[in-house]
Order: sequence, then C-alpha cells, then structure tokens
Amino acid sequence: MSRTLTRVLAAVLLLAATGCGQRTTPTTGSSSLTIAVIPKGTSHIFWQSIHAGANQAAKELGGVEIIWRGPLREDDRDSQVSEVEGFVTRGVSGIVLVARSPSSFSTRV
Repeated sequence: MSRTLTRVLAAVLLLAATGCGQRTTPTTGSSSLTIAVIPKGTSHIFWQSIHAGANQAAKELGGVEIIWRGPLREDDRDSQVSEVEGFVTRGVSGIVLVARSPSSFSTRV
C-alpha cells in the first residue's frame, strides 16, 4: 500500500472518530481527543506505516492524542480483545480497530 494512501486512510479514520465523540473543555473551548489505534499486529512494516500515518494526522489536526497498542503478532486474537476491552473501560474518545477476528468483537464494539 502506498505511503500516501496509508496517510489518507489514517486521516479518514481519525476524522471519523473525531465526529463520534468530540469532547470540548468548557474553560478553554479547546478540543481534546484520545484515539486508540489497535492494529492486527505491530511488527509488520504495513502496520508501522499506519502508525506513522495516524501520528501525522493527529499532528496536523492538533488536540488529538494517539495511543498505539496491539499484539506483536497478527494471530494473537486474545491480546487484541484485551486491548479493546481496556480502552473501552478507560473511556477513550474513539477506537480505530483492524479486527483479527470480527466475531470476537461482536459484543464488545
């Protein structure tokens, strides 16, 4: 996947998440979002390029914090489920998820 397409995809995902739960601080009026990005795995170059694109999009948008966490290996479904549950409990503004097994998340997402 080209670098430009990766950045566009990350920006679209961030913008979609922005519209799904924007929080505004009453005293300053500034926007503050925390977006969890959970890939299938973190070691492959493809997922590393998604990470770079998400960070670049957050920098360009401003007021967005990216938390990048996921399993090392793409076949570690349990670790990915655990990450999602942790971020839901934490109450992040949005979650960008590339599900290893979509059926694993039917009751969580």
